[in-house]
Amino acid sequence: MKYRVDFFSPNAEVEAKDEDEAIQKAKELLYNGELHIEVQSVERVCKQISVEQAEIVIDGQGFTVTYIPTATSGCWYVVHDAFEMWGAVAIDLNGDIVGWRNPPTRGNLKAELEEAIKEAFGIPVQL
Repeated sequence: MKYRVDFFSPNAEVEAKDEDEAIQKAKELLYNGELHIEVQSVERVCKQISVEQAEIVIDGQGFTVTYIPTATSGCWYVVHDAFEMWGAVAIDLNGDIVGWRNPPTRGNLKAELEEAIKEAFGIPVQL
């Protein structure tokens, strides 16, 4: 886990010929432990991620599709219902199907899911 620790800012008064020397002397006081520093607050750092979801219906069965952006030009679309994850399809921004994880094997469901996902998220349909 990551934490951010904020400190009260200590002040130092030093004798110096210029600002650069004053900064250097203040740093030495800090590094040598001669300035007393107190913790102001500690906060756990969490990364927030936003995802988009769409509802699609195929042959009367409702599915939720969760869009997960990736570092490449494509994205993953995870297909699930209230009880389980059905599969995930990677689709390029131009609409090309890159691949599936756990693709459906029932009838024409795979092609129907691909078409419904593209429509729900405004992805170009390849002809």
